[in-house]
Amino acid sequence: MPDVIVIGVGPAGANAARFAAREGLDVLAVDQRQEIGAPKRCAEGVVLEVLKRDMVPEDERWIAQRIHGLTFVAPNGRRVSAREDHVVGVVVERKLFDKYLATLAVRDGANVQAWTRAESVVRDGDTTRVTLSSAGRTWEEEAAIVICCGGVDATMARSLGLTEPVQPKNLSSGVQFEMAGIDIPDPTMVTCWTGRRTAGGGYAWVFPKGDDVANVGVTVLGSDEENSITYLKRFIASEPGLAQGSVLEVNAGTIPVGESISHFVADGIMVAGDAARQVNPIHAGGICEAMEAGRFAGETAAKAIGRGDTSKKSLKEYEERWSKGYGAFQNSLVRARRAVHSLSDEDLDYLITKITPKDVVDFLAGKGFTRAARLFARRPSLLKVFLY
Repeated sequence: MPDVIVIGVGPAGANAARFAAREGLDVLAVDQRQEIGAPKRCAEGVVLEVLKRDMVPEDERWIAQRIHGLTFVAPNGRRVSAREDHVVGVVVERKLFDKYLATLAVRDGANVQAWTRAESVVRDGDTTRVTLSSAGRTWEEEAAIVICCGGVDATMARSLGLTEPVQPKNLSSGVQFEMAGIDIPDPTMVTCWTGRRTAGGGYAWVFPKGDDVANVGVTVLGSDEENSITYLKRFIASEPGLAQGSVLEVNAGTIPVGESISHFVADGIMVAGDAARQVNPIHAGGICEAMEAGRFAGETAAKAIGRGDTSKKSLKEYEERWSKGYGAFQNSLVRARRAVHSLSDEDLDYLITKITPKDVVDFLAGKGFTRAARLFARRPSLLKVFLY
């Protein structure tokens, strides 16, 4: 019998399995997909600091492009950039990156099995029973702790009463083309566009993966007037550097952009990643958040089993670690997202005209709110954001 069963081997599940196994636990991690990492459903950006903190060695096999900064484009076309001399992040090949994280888990002692579906999870005394199926065979496994990392659908977490379906207002719809043969002025910079015509209440992006290859996408909210594919096609047609490109791959999906779930733990159960809605509400990215949550969950599982106590109270350490760091920041950003969604293009033009590269850096780090408040106070139409 394994000590821990991890359901879902994305960034959260791979890290949960890895960091539990590093502490000597017997870990089984299962994923219903035939290939871990496919299909991808994101722009593939990862902050370098998170890779270092989670002890993920850089590997040229999955690094498509090193990134030095970010450019914002206002609805009126004005640009503001924040660029560092050093590398701040990478655009990865997600299909290879996720598989690499799973490989690290295996090297640290975890047993990873693709094409294996978790059919049900039942808590039974001091153990949790998981029904698994693969290739026409069904069987049961028991473990002291089960970590649910099954993505936005969160089927297992929902069956255990830890989460409910995401409300439409807290869902973002994203679609992305991986394109080749496009003109990228600076492949070391990620570029994001705002504006009602461009992306409704969301944004459009270009994440370079080489000199003429990039992920080009749009994310919009369910309340926006048009669907994401309509916005994306119009955006590409409006940008001469993109319009002549070829589409190599199409990715689409929904993203939870509200608050995280109220509780991540129950007796013998933890939830991490998109299943726990641990996603940045502003840019709808979740790789870094999932990796951190997975590490917290894996380390907490090891401590709890070492104490011989897998109760909800014992597992609360994971919840507390998340709440003190990413969690507090995430929930404050939900209000910011709702406020930004309420702004007109003229308001966005004003803000992007006034901000500086340092403001961009501070904003991405969760700082600089005092200066932002002063900018808002100078334009009465912006004061409504404080109602959110």
